[in-house]
Amino acid sequence: LAAVPDHADELGAFAGIVIDDVPGLTPEGRKALAAWVERGGVLLSTFGKRAAAAPLGSGFDPVVPGVVRWGASPAEGAEASSAFFLGPSAEGLSKLSPEGRASFEPIAMAGADILARWADGAPLLWRRSMGRGAVFALSLPLSTDESDFVLRPAFLALLERFVGTARSRGGARVVDVGD
Repeated sequence: LAAVPDHADELGAFAGIVIDDVPGLTPEGRKALAAWVERGGVLLSTFGKRAAAAPLGSGFDPVVPGVVRWGASPAEGAEASSAFFLGPSAEGLSKLSPEGRASFEPIAMAGADILARWADGAPLLWRRSMGRGAVFALSLPLSTDESDFVLRPAFLALLERFVGTARSRGGARVVDVGD
């Protein structure tokens, strides 16, 4: 999609959506996305420099409440033992050497499951339920200019878990015969 639609009905055909490092969402887009997630949609949102530079009036609340900040990463990679969600491929995350990383306010992670942590303990990947759906948030963008996360097997494991969650929460929608 070129942009997040202003109405949740326009997202009804999707079980999962990946949003990569966008500079915030309009109030209408945020409302539509939140309604879609609450009805069973699964969102994977990644955060980088652009997301942290959201212009006035745009943001991610209520999907990701609070302010997203971008800064230097004091850790080279993830603590592999914390990333059990990504399976054996988590071992490859110990040396990501990121150009920076996003940080989230505590309100964003209230009630969330931390699925992977940076070596210094900060969240790398978390998941929070919203209604029947779920939001995954990654503190790195999918750009190879920022890190080599997308070149690691753990990225494929994340996509596999994301698709599995989308199928289980909203992907098997009830449809009328013939549709």
